[in-house]
Amino acid sequence: MYLKIRAVPEAKEDKIEKISTDTWRVWVQAPAERNLANQGIIKLVAHELGLKDGQIRIVSGHHSPSKIFSLPDNLVL
Repeated sequence: MYLKIRAVPEAKEDKIEKISTDTWRVWVQAPAERNLANQGIIKLVAHELGLKDGQIRIVSGHHSPSKIFSLPDNLVL
């Protein structure tokens, strides 16, 4: 299962806005450098879905605000 995320780094607070079932906008306080924002997004999304950080991975968009994440297939959003 895939989740499309629009990332907003260096935000005032960490938060998630669910635009649709498979598209979210995620704000993280971490800067978009040295992979810090990506790690922050993974932790926030994992916490929201009740998953471990290792169960989520970036498929595309490592250096872009538009990202696609891979989630476990048996997960229901």
